[in-house]
Amino acid sequence: MADLPDNVDPCGENGEFHTFVYDGPNFREEISIQIGEKVFRAYPAPQTSEDTCLTKEEKPSKEMGFWFCDLVLKSKRPAL
Repeated sequence: MADLPDNVDPCGENGEFHTFVYDGPNFREEISIQIGEKVFRAYPAPQTSEDTCLTKEEKPSKEMGFWFCDLVLKSKRPAL
């Protein structure tokens, strides 16, 4: 917990964390995956009521984003 950046909600209430279960006692067998492409996806930060009164030149250039990582299913048999 102490290693998380200050802007991260430790409860994940802002969508910081997503989970994927790939093995467990209720599974017949483990879902075999590998890490795919990792990309950062940026988007403009939501405007505040203060921002709406500013001209385009006065508005701060705020950007938000998140890291996205593909999980790729490992094939159990050769592709055709």
